Amino acid sequence: MGNSGEMKHSAQSKVFEWGMIALLAVLFLFLLRFTSGINPISAGIAFTLLVGYHIVSSHFWKRDLFHSNLSTALHLAIYLFLSTLVIWTTTTPEEESVFWAVFLLPIVAVAFRRGLLATAVMAFSASILYFLLLPMNIPVEELLADELAEFLIIVIVFFFVGFLVQSLSQAMRQQLLIQKDLNQSLLDHQKSLQDSLEQLAAAEERLRRQDRLAALGEMAAGVAHEIRNPLGIVSSAAQLLGNKMSDPDSEASELLQVVREETARLNGLITDFLTFGRETVPRLQLCNVQELISKTAERFRGMAGGKNLRLKVMEGPSNITAMLDPGLIEQVLLNLFLNAVDATPAGGEITVNWGLENNNVFIEVADNGAGIPEDIRKKIFNPFFTTKERGTGLGLANAFKFVQAHDGVLDFRSRFGEGATFRINLPKEVSADAPYLGG
Repeated sequence: MGNSGEMKHSAQSKVFEWGMIALLAVLFLFLLRFTSGINPISAGIAFTLLVGYHIVSSHFWKRDLFHSNLSTALHLAIYLFLSTLVIWTTTTPEEESVFWAVFLLPIVAVAFRRGLLATAVMAFSASILYFLLLPMNIPVEELLADELAEFLIIVIVFFFVGFLVQSLSQAMRQQLLIQKDLNQSLLDHQKSLQDSLEQLAAAEERLRRQDRLAALGEMAAGVAHEIRNPLGIVSSAAQLLGNKMSDPDSEASELLQVVREETARLNGLITDFLTFGRETVPRLQLCNVQELISKTAERFRGMAGGKNLRLKVMEGPSNITAMLDPGLIEQVLLNLFLNAVDATPAGGEITVNWGLENNNVFIEVADNGAGIPEDIRKKIFNPFFTTKERGTGLGLANAFKFVQAHDGVLDFRSRFGEGATFRINLPKEVSADAPYLGG
């Protein structure tokens, strides 16, 4: 739409300019035909130079002519000189030039681009040059009686046209500035609206995720309670059978060991289910964020080293404290560390960074693994969603839930092939009167 308007305006400007040149040409030919005493060759050359310079400066040098005071002064001086040349070549010893209107070209040019003072200086200069080019053979009495009045009228026209064009151009410039400010304001409002829509969509997604977590948490808790009792019986029976086996190296003993290991794994899975289904009410206390991160990282450093990974804890402010449940946040960090280890190839690096932003504490855990594929990014916080062969799909779901219980946000950014960064945002103070009631 904007490009179409600019093209239309440019086309109209070209029509106007070429129309003005055509009218000047017709006027010149008409006056040349009916005005005696003018040398047509010198007058034609002067007029051709003026029109040629006007065409070149209007269509090819328009942007370069007014970029500095020096180029502006040079352009206007050439314009004024060529206009004076036309007046000089069309002035006879007995008759002043009828082409005085060509002085309006430099006057209008400076009025359109510069201020009132520059316009007045150009109109005054044109008036002086026109006066100096008046025929010298006219008697003083006739000059004072007739020519002076005509000269003063022409001078008034110079100043009137200059001031009128300058006033109109000033109004246009102010209107353009207002339009520019309005356009910028509209762009700012559009960006603000876009940001609000994105925040609303993110909040909507978090609400839907919270509803899913609540429903699935209730279901998980019920199923876990139903399974735990018979699972305990199976585990106890396997233990009793193992104690009664006479040959601990027999195949039956090995099978019983498998039963015990798998029941232990299932018991851990049920514990995760119960944790997910249980209401999370953080036990808030004032904690030093650096100490909490350092303590959790040290617990995890051995596992990272076992896979030939570097765990790099960045230097951060040591005086940041926040009201939080250290046990829950430690579990969140451990889940993020475990995921980073699984996603990072041997020789890679896991980076932990933290700080304060907009009165929120942020903690970032970044890896340089393969990144998160686009098609699963909306699912990774969903319970029971996992890409691991023996995963439960509850690690990130519980981490998300624990952070949300602190009135915080757990989010991530990732580019496939360039790793992923999980970011925990926690308010420095969490209201203990508003426990998390989801899932």
